[in-house]
Amino acid sequence: MAHSRQLISAVLASGGIESTVLIDLVRHRRYRAIPLYIRSGYIWETTEIYHLKQLLKSLGGRLLRDLVILKAPLYSDYPHPHWSLTGNHPPSVRSDASAVFLEGRNLHLIAQASIYCSLNRIPSLHIGVLKTNPFRDGNRHYFSLFQRVLNQSLKAPPLIKTPFLQKTKKEVLQIGSHLPLHLTWSCLSPYKKCHCGRCNKCAERQDGFKVAGLPDKTKYRDS
Repeated sequence: MAHSRQLISAVLASGGIESTVLIDLVRHRRYRAIPLYIRSGYIWETTEIYHLKQLLKSLGGRLLRDLVILKAPLYSDYPHPHWSLTGNHPPSVRSDASAVFLEGRNLHLIAQASIYCSLNRIPSLHIGVLKTNPFRDGNRHYFSLFQRVLNQSLKAPPLIKTPFLQKTKKEVLQIGSHLPLHLTWSCLSPYKKCHCGRCNKCAERQDGFKVAGLPDKTKYRDS
């Protein structure tokens, strides 16, 4: 795959609010954006990919490349039954943020995406992590350490870019207010391709729109 190293970047895409706004930001910086999805075996992924494809169609544009889906299952390493695999009893609206932590998820996602970038000579990888991320694998120190490991591990390591690391969800929503954000996906427990409206991530989503002063046009199970 021959690409100009100056004009292309992969974006770790989940179809969520942050990665969607990030794709738009990368394109505005004149990069050709490659949306990169890592399929690990979680219960929500089929619905998430469906919404991501619909969203990318809506975004369109010449600087947006086709979606790349990598299969790198983690499910065999998780204890059974785990809510992320079965969909049973996911963290609710009353759950603490720590309840949604998935062991090794960022390590897994960034490593797989970086290997793809190195093999295909893609010079950078954008990740939509927020300032408010409460976990140790989502801060500047972590990404700095990870970059050092990649530089030692890969022939052509991508530069990890985290432009939202000093921004809140409110700020990112406001930056992307012109986008079809109702097509994004943030749910841990899909119901017939709709957000459940009851899980921890749905609550975070609803609160984000409210704090940002934006209408939430998301289709929820009970709406």
